Amino acid sequence: MQTHPRAAPATSLRQAEKWLHTYHLDRFVSPRLDGREVRLQVDEESKARVELLDGCYVLETNLPVGEMDAAQLDTRYRSLSAVERDFRTEKTGFLEFRPIFLRKARRTCGHAVVTMLALKVVRELDRQLVPAQITVQDALDRLSAVRSA
Repeated sequence: MQTHPRAAPATSLRQAEKWLHTYHLDRFVSPRLDGREVRLQVDEESKARVELLDGCYVLETNLPVGEMDAAQLDTRYRSLSAVERDFRTEKTGFLEFRPIFLRKARRTCGHAVVTMLALKVVRELDRQLVPAQITVQDALDRLSAVRSA
């Protein structure tokens, strides 16, 4: 800004406020003009209060108060993420369950059942491989090198 005499300091201040708001730093950082320079002031007390919630998350629900306690709500939320992970595994992971055009309903159901059974196998492999600290994909890659004589 010092090298541009026609630059407006107020514009720089507004831009700094915008960036602080975008990155949620405006809760503890405030910009101010010092002549033609924008200076940032950090409020350490506010920063410490904000840091208390680092790594925490909030679950909002429309359930009536008292219907479910916080632990039950957290368990339901985590199981929902497991279901979403399973759908991802089915559709894009190992199983690649894609829409296929079968003429008979029994064949479509059979395809879905086989995919669900494969998902059960992948889940069990994942559970068994946790102590070895390898992924199912790594295990399958290692097994693909095995040849029978």
